[in-house]
Amino acid sequence: MRNEGGGTARVRISPHLAYGHKGLPSLIPPDALLVVELWLRGIVQTR
Repeated sequence: MRNEGGGTARVRISPHLAYGHKGLPSLIPPDALLVVELWLRGIVQTR
């Protein structure tokens, strides 16, 4: 997947890579699948 500046991507993060079966009390339930939408504002090149 190639993304240019200004594009968006929806990323799904499995529970075992995120908060697992502990979750984050009062915020994220145990074994939750996280869905994050990212916005790429631009690409900065470095030397």
